Amino acid sequence: DVAAFSPGISGAQQRELPTNDQVLAFPTADAEIGIFKGLPLAITNVAGLDLLVSAAYVPSYDGDVTVSPSSHWQFGYGARLGLLQESLVTPGISATYLKRELPKTNITGVAGADTLRVLNAAVKTTAWRVVASKSLIAFGIAAGIGQDTYDQSADIQGTVHQTFNGIPVTGSSSLRANQSLTRTNYFVDLSLNLPLVKLVGEIGQATGGTVRTYNSFAGGSADRSQVYGSFGVRLAR
Repeated sequence: DVAAFSPGISGAQQRELPTNDQVLAFPTADAEIGIFKGLPLAITNVAGLDLLVSAAYVPSYDGDVTVSPSSHWQFGYGARLGLLQESLVTPGISATYLKRELPKTNITGVAGADTLRVLNAAVKTTAWRVVASKSLIAFGIAAGIGQDTYDQSADIQGTVHQTFNGIPVTGSSSLRANQSLTRTNYFVDLSLNLPLVKLVGEIGQATGGTVRTYNSFAGGSADRSQVYGSFGVRLAR
């Protein structure tokens, strides 16, 4: 809410910025394509290979703040290596590597004659996971650990109009912001196996890394540990 903050003319001011929690962000989908079933070994297979494809949809928004992505869709790619294929007596163990990114996006907030712009905001992530899973007829369980690396950048511009000693003054500033962050990720999945689909619920935690900010946030520090949950539907033939 850009209008909630009065711009000052006496230098930067540290403030606590309000934050809001959101249940849903934007739609994403993942798909895998089997390439190699793996080498047979006793009652299982090893070294199976799947290709991974992900898609994220970022909508435009025109309200108090305008959000304008360069494109609505952005795709990612990766691979899954089946270290051990699940069988009646053995769990499945796999390692995945996935690269994702969001489309470059411009965000503009206007309060009267004052303007704040975040231009060419880009987020790229690289993630790896090691997962062990076992299906128990109608139910399944999986647990894993991994690491996420975030590379982010944006051009930030601000323009304010104030009156100083009765004289209208216009001030502007711009900077290039870059950030790289690495976090560890732990998670547990529970699934319900139905004839044509699998319903999957996940809970996990992302932790680690350091984000230094000039302002503070009502919801906590930007690099705090984050507990998350998700629900998905997996289609299989």
